[in-house]
Amino acid sequence: GNVSFYNESSQGAVYPSPVISMVGLIENQDNVISMGFKNEGDFIVVIGTLNGQLGASEYLKTIHAKVEGPVPPLDIELEMKVHDVCHEAIKCGIIQSAHDLSDGGLSVAIAECLFVSEFKNAGARLDISRKLRNDELLFGECQSAIIVSIAEPDLIELVIISQKHDIPTQSL
Repeated sequence: GNVSFYNESSQGAVYPSPVISMVGLIENQDNVISMGFKNEGDFIVVIGTLNGQLGASEYLKTIHAKVEGPVPPLDIELEMKVHDVCHEAIKCGIIQSAHDLSDGGLSVAIAECLFVSEFKNAGARLDISRKLRNDELLFGECQSAIIVSIAEPDLIELVIISQKHDIPTQSL
């Protein structure tokens, strides 16, 4: 359905604010990956699918002043498989950085990775082929998608891991 949250007392929109708390044990500190790009020349790869969902997105709210549309659905089994691929690739030592594709979509996620990259004058050149409008491609908020950076020689190993879990990947 459509998303519309209103508070009668303030006559303004009240946005959902989920709070998630987690506690866990990191068994190997080498398996902790940050979102900042690490090396010049690394490839940017999407684990999962770019689906261009604009419903209830930051794009609609910021650019079009609308808080509406269907919230992108979450397939929990697919979400777990995407994370399994990412975790396995991290344990194999081939993932240099990882970041979710949520608030703001692909363009915002790439910008955030560039802001905290570990080398000066970081930039990204993207070559994306999808059957989506530009706004859907760049600002669609995808469930079950992670962008990672990886050295070119490690691309084949990532594809093999992804295929084992039946999860698509796309180099950007």
